[in-house]
Amino acid sequence: MESTARGENAARGFPAMPRPSSPLANLRRSQMRR
Repeated sequence: MESTARGENAARGFPAMPRPSSPLANLRRSQMRR
Protein backbone atom coordinates (compact mmCIF):
# COMPACT_ATOMS: atom_id res chain seq x y z
CA MET A 1 0.00 0.00 0.00
CA GLU A 2 1.27 3.49 -0.75
CA SER A 3 0.09 4.68 2.68
CA THR A 4 2.31 2.18 4.50
CA ALA A 5 5.30 2.90 2.28
CA ARG A 6 4.88 6.64 2.78
CA GLY A 7 4.58 6.17 6.54
CA GLU A 8 7.80 4.15 6.66
CA ASN A 9 9.61 6.74 4.53
CA ALA A 10 8.41 9.55 6.78
CA ALA A 11 9.54 7.62 9.87
CA ARG A 12 13.00 7.24 8.33
CA GLY A 13 13.11 10.98 7.62
CA PHE A 14 12.87 10.74 3.82
CA PRO A 15 9.87 12.46 2.18
CA ALA A 16 8.24 10.06 -0.29
CA MET A 17 7.10 12.92 -2.55
CA PRO A 18 8.58 16.39 -3.09
CA ARG A 19 5.61 18.23 -1.59
CA PRO A 20 5.52 21.51 0.37
CA SER A 21 4.91 21.26 4.12
CA SER A 22 1.14 21.54 4.53
CA PRO A 23 -0.94 21.52 7.74
CA LEU A 24 -2.91 18.52 6.50
CA ALA A 25 0.23 16.51 5.77
CA ASN A 26 1.67 17.42 9.17
CA LEU A 27 -1.51 16.37 10.92
CA ARG A 28 -1.51 13.02 9.07
CA ARG A 29 2.15 12.46 9.99
CA SER A 30 1.40 13.23 13.63
CA GLN A 31 -1.41 10.66 13.67
CA MET A 32 0.77 8.02 11.99
CA ARG A 33 3.59 8.63 14.50
CA ARG A 34 1.14 8.17 17.38
